[in-house]
Amino acid sequence: MRHTAWAAVVVLPIAVAILVAPPAPAPRLAPTAAEAQSAFKYTGSASCAASNCHGNTKAKADYPKLNENIVWLQKDKHAKAYETLTNEKLKSKVSPSGIGKKLSIAKVDTSERCLSCHAVNVKAELRGPKFDVTDGVHCDGCHGPAEKWLEPHAEKGWTHEQSVKVGMYDTKSFLLRAEKCVSCHLAIENEMVAAGHPDLLAFELDTFSATMPPHWRDR
Repeated sequence: MRHTAWAAVVVLPIAVAILVAPPAPAPRLAPTAAEAQSAFKYTGSASCAASNCHGNTKAKADYPKLNENIVWLQKDKHAKAYETLTNEKLKSKVSPSGIGKKLSIAKVDTSERCLSCHAVNVKAELRGPKFDVTDGVHCDGCHGPAEKWLEPHAEKGWTHEQSVKVGMYDTKSFLLRAEKCVSCHLAIENEMVAAGHPDLLAFELDTFSATMPPHWRDR
Protein backbone atom coordinates (compact mmCIF):
# COMPACT_ATOMS: atom_id res chain seq x y z
CA MET A 1 0.00 0.00 0.00
CA ARG A 2 2.86 2.40 0.82
CA HIS A 3 4.34 1.99 -2.66
CA THR A 4 0.92 2.52 -4.26
CA ALA A 5 0.35 5.74 -2.33
CA TRP A 6 3.71 7.19 -3.38
CA ALA A 7 2.96 6.26 -6.98
CA ALA A 8 -0.30 8.19 -6.80
CA VAL A 9 1.48 11.24 -5.36
CA VAL A 10 4.06 11.18 -8.18
CA VAL A 11 1.63 10.51 -11.01
CA LEU A 12 -0.96 13.11 -10.00
CA PRO A 13 1.23 16.22 -10.59
CA ILE A 14 2.35 14.84 -13.93
CA ALA A 15 -1.24 14.29 -15.00
CA VAL A 16 -2.18 17.79 -13.88
CA ALA A 17 0.77 19.28 -15.79
CA ILE A 18 -0.26 17.46 -18.96
CA LEU A 19 -3.81 18.77 -18.67
CA VAL A 20 -2.81 22.34 -17.83
CA ALA A 21 0.24 22.89 -20.07
CA PRO A 22 -0.66 24.49 -23.42
CA PRO A 23 0.14 22.49 -26.58
CA ALA A 24 3.47 23.30 -28.21
CA PRO A 25 3.09 25.48 -31.33
CA ALA A 26 3.36 23.61 -34.61
CA PRO A 27 6.71 24.10 -36.36
CA ARG A 28 6.66 26.39 -39.40
CA LEU A 29 7.43 24.42 -42.53
CA ALA A 30 8.69 27.41 -44.50
CA PRO A 31 9.86 29.99 -41.98
CA THR A 32 10.98 32.69 -44.39
CA ALA A 33 9.89 31.72 -47.91
CA ALA A 34 6.77 33.90 -48.13
CA GLU A 35 8.25 36.83 -46.23
CA ALA A 36 11.40 36.90 -48.37
CA GLN A 37 9.46 36.78 -51.62
CA SER A 38 7.03 39.53 -50.66
CA ALA A 39 9.82 42.10 -50.52
CA PHE A 40 11.10 41.79 -54.09
CA LYS A 41 9.87 42.40 -57.61
CA TYR A 42 8.80 39.72 -60.06
CA THR A 43 10.82 40.15 -63.24
CA GLY A 44 8.75 38.06 -65.69
CA SER A 45 9.63 35.27 -68.10
CA ALA A 46 11.18 37.71 -70.61
CA SER A 47 13.97 38.39 -68.13
CA CYS A 48 15.05 34.75 -68.46
CA ALA A 49 14.59 34.41 -72.23
CA ALA A 50 17.91 35.76 -73.54
CA SER A 51 20.04 33.29 -75.51
CA ASN A 52 22.86 33.63 -72.98
CA CYS A 53 20.43 32.97 -70.15
CA HIS A 54 17.74 30.25 -70.36
CA GLY A 55 16.59 30.96 -73.91
CA ASN A 56 19.34 29.21 -75.86
CA THR A 57 18.06 27.13 -78.78
CA LYS A 58 21.03 24.76 -78.49
CA ALA A 59 20.84 22.91 -75.20
CA LYS A 60 24.03 22.17 -73.31
CA ALA A 61 24.82 18.55 -72.44
CA ASP A 62 24.72 19.21 -68.71
CA TYR A 63 22.48 21.23 -66.42
CA PRO A 64 21.62 24.01 -66.54
CA LYS A 65 21.08 23.39 -70.24
CA LEU A 66 20.22 27.07 -70.79
CA ASN A 67 17.15 26.16 -72.87
CA GLU A 68 14.82 25.96 -69.87
CA ASN A 69 12.73 28.97 -70.93
CA ILE A 70 12.15 27.44 -74.36
CA VAL A 71 11.12 24.09 -72.85
CA TRP A 72 8.64 25.91 -70.61
CA LEU A 73 7.28 28.05 -73.46
CA GLN A 74 6.89 25.27 -76.04
CA LYS A 75 6.09 22.18 -73.98
CA ASP A 76 4.87 23.16 -70.53
CA LYS A 77 1.13 23.66 -70.04
CA HIS A 78 1.83 26.23 -67.34
CA ALA A 79 2.79 28.62 -70.14
CA LYS A 80 -0.78 28.34 -71.47
CA ALA A 81 -2.48 28.86 -68.12
CA TYR A 82 -3.58 32.43 -68.87
CA GLU A 83 -4.67 31.59 -72.42
CA THR A 84 -7.02 29.00 -70.95
CA LEU A 85 -9.10 31.83 -69.54
CA THR A 86 -9.85 33.20 -73.01
CA ASN A 87 -10.00 30.01 -75.07
CA GLU A 88 -13.57 28.88 -75.74
CA LYS A 89 -12.40 25.92 -77.85
CA LEU A 90 -10.59 23.89 -75.21
CA LYS A 91 -10.24 20.15 -75.80
CA SER A 92 -11.94 19.59 -72.46
CA LYS A 93 -15.05 21.39 -73.81
CA VAL A 94 -14.93 23.62 -70.75
CA SER A 95 -16.18 27.15 -71.35
CA PRO A 96 -14.24 29.74 -69.31
CA SER A 97 -16.85 32.44 -69.93
CA GLY A 98 -19.59 29.97 -69.05
CA ILE A 99 -17.96 29.25 -65.71
CA GLY A 100 -17.56 32.97 -65.14
CA LYS A 101 -21.20 33.62 -65.86
CA LYS A 102 -22.31 31.05 -63.31
CA LEU A 103 -19.98 32.62 -60.75
CA SER A 104 -21.05 36.19 -61.60
CA ILE A 105 -17.59 36.98 -62.96
CA ALA A 106 -17.85 39.38 -65.91
CA LYS A 107 -14.34 38.76 -67.30
CA VAL A 108 -12.45 35.71 -66.10
CA ASP A 109 -9.15 36.94 -67.60
CA THR A 110 -9.14 39.94 -65.24
CA SER A 111 -10.72 38.30 -62.20
CA GLU A 112 -8.52 38.03 -59.12
CA ARG A 113 -10.25 34.76 -58.36
CA CYS A 114 -9.07 33.23 -61.64
CA LEU A 115 -5.73 34.96 -62.04
CA SER A 116 -4.56 33.72 -58.65
CA CYS A 117 -3.84 30.35 -60.28
CA HIS A 118 -3.89 31.01 -64.03
CA ALA A 119 -1.15 33.64 -63.84
CA VAL A 120 1.48 35.09 -61.53
CA ASN A 121 -0.94 37.63 -60.12
CA VAL A 122 1.12 40.01 -57.97
CA LYS A 123 0.49 43.63 -57.08
CA ALA A 124 1.43 46.28 -59.65
CA GLU A 125 4.22 47.65 -57.49
CA LEU A 126 5.89 44.22 -57.44
CA ARG A 127 5.97 43.87 -61.25
CA GLY A 128 9.26 44.53 -63.01
CA PRO A 129 9.50 46.28 -66.42
CA LYS A 130 9.44 42.98 -68.33
CA PHE A 131 6.63 41.43 -66.29
CA ASP A 132 3.51 40.43 -68.23
CA VAL A 133 0.57 38.83 -66.44
CA THR A 134 -0.55 37.20 -69.72
CA ASP A 135 2.57 34.98 -69.65
CA GLY A 136 0.63 32.56 -67.47
CA VAL A 137 2.44 30.61 -64.79
CA HIS A 138 6.05 31.42 -65.63
CA CYS A 139 9.46 31.35 -63.95
CA ASP A 140 8.56 33.72 -61.11
CA GLY A 141 5.49 31.64 -60.31
CA CYS A 142 7.55 28.66 -59.22
CA HIS A 143 10.98 30.13 -58.51
CA GLY A 144 9.91 33.33 -56.79
CA PRO A 145 10.62 37.00 -57.54
CA ALA A 146 13.99 37.28 -59.26
CA GLU A 147 14.80 40.96 -58.75
CA LYS A 148 17.70 40.35 -56.36
CA TRP A 149 19.03 37.03 -57.64
CA LEU A 150 18.44 37.26 -61.41
CA GLU A 151 21.91 38.53 -62.27
CA PRO A 152 23.96 37.16 -59.33
CA HIS A 153 22.77 33.56 -59.78
CA ALA A 154 24.75 33.34 -63.04
CA GLU A 155 27.99 34.40 -61.36
CA LYS A 156 30.65 31.88 -60.45
CA GLY A 157 30.50 30.95 -56.78
CA TRP A 158 26.94 32.17 -56.23
CA THR A 159 24.96 29.48 -54.41
CA HIS A 160 21.36 28.35 -54.40
CA GLU A 161 21.19 29.20 -50.71
CA GLN A 162 22.19 32.80 -51.45
CA SER A 163 19.37 33.08 -53.97
CA VAL A 164 16.85 31.70 -51.48
CA LYS A 165 17.85 34.40 -48.98
CA VAL A 166 16.89 37.10 -51.49
CA GLY A 167 13.57 35.78 -52.72
CA MET A 168 14.08 32.54 -54.67
CA TYR A 169 11.59 29.82 -53.75
CA ASP A 170 13.42 26.69 -52.61
CA THR A 171 12.12 24.07 -55.04
CA LYS A 172 15.02 21.77 -54.10
CA SER A 173 13.02 20.99 -50.98
CA PHE A 174 10.43 18.35 -51.93
CA LEU A 175 8.14 19.60 -49.18
CA LEU A 176 8.25 23.22 -50.34
CA ARG A 177 7.95 22.14 -53.98
CA ALA A 178 4.83 20.16 -53.10
CA GLU A 179 3.39 23.10 -51.17
CA LYS A 180 3.91 25.35 -54.18
CA CYS A 181 2.16 22.92 -56.56
CA VAL A 182 -0.86 22.12 -54.41
CA SER A 183 -1.39 25.80 -53.58
CA CYS A 184 -3.18 25.89 -56.94
CA HIS A 185 -3.71 22.31 -58.01
CA LEU A 186 -5.72 21.43 -54.90
CA ALA A 187 -7.10 24.91 -54.20
CA ILE A 188 -10.52 24.47 -55.75
CA GLU A 189 -13.84 25.50 -54.29
CA ASN A 190 -16.97 23.35 -54.55
CA GLU A 191 -18.82 26.33 -56.01
CA MET A 192 -16.27 26.59 -58.82
CA VAL A 193 -16.49 22.88 -59.62
CA ALA A 194 -20.27 23.11 -59.64
CA ALA A 195 -19.95 25.93 -62.19
CA GLY A 196 -18.00 23.65 -64.54
CA HIS A 197 -14.36 24.08 -63.54
CA PRO A 198 -12.47 20.74 -63.69
CA ASP A 199 -12.26 19.04 -60.31
CA LEU A 200 -8.63 19.24 -59.24
CA LEU A 201 -8.89 16.58 -56.55
CA ALA A 202 -7.61 14.11 -59.15
CA PHE A 203 -4.22 15.84 -58.93
CA GLU A 204 -1.43 13.50 -57.81
CA LEU A 205 1.87 15.32 -57.40
CA ASP A 206 4.34 12.56 -58.26
CA THR A 207 2.50 11.47 -61.41
CA PHE A 208 2.00 15.01 -62.68
CA SER A 209 5.63 15.89 -61.99
CA ALA A 210 6.82 12.82 -63.91
CA THR A 211 4.78 13.76 -66.99
CA MET A 212 5.92 17.39 -67.08
CA PRO A 213 8.57 18.28 -69.67
CA PRO A 214 11.57 18.55 -67.33
CA HIS A 215 13.67 21.69 -67.30
CA TRP A 216 15.48 20.63 -64.16
CA ARG A 217 17.70 17.85 -62.84
CA ASP A 218 16.61 15.68 -59.93
CA ARG A 219 19.48 13.83 -58.37
